[in-house]
Amino acid sequence: MTWPTGLTRGYIATAVIVQFVSTFAVWMIAEGLHLSGIITMVVFAIAVAREAPDRIPARLRIPSYAVWEVVVFVLNVLAFILVGLQLKPILARLSRAEGSEAVGRAVVEETGRIIDYHNARVYVLEPAGDLVPIAFEGRVGAYEKVDLNLLRTRLGHGFTGWVGQHGEPLLVRDANDDPRGASIPGTDDVDESMLVVPMRYDDAVVGVITLSKLGLDQFDGHDLRLLSILADQAATALESARNLARSHSLAGELRLLLEVSSELAANGCPRMSSSISASW
Repeated sequence: MTWPTGLTRGYIATAVIVQFVSTFAVWMIAEGLHLSGIITMVVFAIAVAREAPDRIPARLRIPSYAVWEVVVFVLNVLAFILVGLQLKPILARLSRAEGSEAVGRAVVEETGRIIDYHNARVYVLEPAGDLVPIAFEGRVGAYEKVDLNLLRTRLGHGFTGWVGQHGEPLLVRDANDDPRGASIPGTDDVDESMLVVPMRYDDAVVGVITLSKLGLDQFDGHDLRLLSILADQAATALESARNLARSHSLAGELRLLLEVSSELAANGCPRMSSSISASW
């Protein structure tokens, strides 16, 4: 397996074009045969790298390598730009969310725009070690409706609990073949793929995002990276919502104390009013 040497010995431009066409053709053949395009391209690249020095002269190899380096750099830049464009509206909604449930709802709804899933769940970690679902989205069959109480779990139990305990993401290609998994009561064991990532804030896990999809090997490393970026932003939004809720609660308590103090002062109890004011 190598480049068509008869066409690449003459001109550098022709050699580079033939290389691009050959690479694209191999990718299309792999997709047509339902093979992994990435693994196929890796095998193809290894085979070409082994035979290229003997089949293609250096005056063609060196310029073509330079062209490929530029192409790889440009594709990486485009990939980052596309990721940014995909995440921008999601991050904007997260920044506007008020309350933990609103953050969770934004995550499950907006994640579906960039990652195809059948089930999405967002958990928050409570001080006692419980992982409590605050948002759920199901799109297929039995996934559409699930009792949130059945989704509650603890650190160390199931994929969600494992991620919450260890703070590391999981890309599960076959949920039934991984010993870290645990079935949800009342559900059947089916072929299922999962993505589970922690929401971390100041190096501490504050929650977990779990995606499921029927079938094996339904998610890839790109999906995992996207969800991890989203989880980091969701963790920040979640903590901001919690801080805002605490601020509102404190403001309410202060208003109540002020009203009580004013009422006491109006009723001729200045000393009691002064004691309450001093306790602020």
